[in-house]
Amino acid sequence: MKGIFIALFLLSVFSGNLNAQEGMMKPPQFQVMVPSKYDFNDTVDLLKTAIEEQNLMVITELDIQKMLRMVGVQRKGMKKVYFFHPSFMKRIMEANRHATAE
Repeated sequence: MKGIFIALFLLSVFSGNLNAQEGMMKPPQFQVMVPSKYDFNDTVDLLKTAIEEQNLMVITELDIQKMLRMVGVQRKGMKKVYFFHPSFMKRIMEANRHATAE
């Protein structure tokens, strides 16, 4: 049986000074962090719009800040935006129709 590789892209959005946040490590070489001149929510909205303009689909958005509050950790805005290209789903379906069955 052939293995199927699913590519799921992830965009992390943070607010505030990244270097000043406790425990913040330097990102891996393949990641780039760029400060935004917009507020946190506007930045997230602009990024999601830019993703969709590239014919990618935003699958979900996780509110990491909210999750951390549930365990008593206070942080400024943190979200993860997952996105995917629809052609991958077509390829998955063609390789194994059961992978996309209801």
